[in-house]
Amino acid sequence: MNNPLIKFYGSAKVGSKGQIVIPVDLRHDFGIEPGETLIFIGKAQQHGFGVMKSEAFFNLKKELKQMEQTFLEPKANRRKASKSKAGRPSSKTKPKRKQKKG
Repeated sequence: MNNPLIKFYGSAKVGSKGQIVIPVDLRHDFGIEPGETLIFIGKAQQHGFGVMKSEAFFNLKKELKQMEQTFLEPKANRRKASKSKAGRPSSKTKPKRKQKKG
């Protein structure tokens, strides 16, 4: 299976000081330069983690925050609107007509 979105770059052994060598093709493809800061992310009790350039991580964080605000904003506006309409008759409800006696 050859997925153009996923590329296997190789493997690395962890040295006695916890260091690894990032494969040259990966460094080239992602523009990783000596001295650059990388972010390691993972979730406890799982056997994997991810590595990102710090600038990419902070850009992703900003994008996620904007997406969160986009999704939460309409809900907040709906809540405000529903609270302001409380106690008022709905516009969908027709007023009751008085029946004529007779």
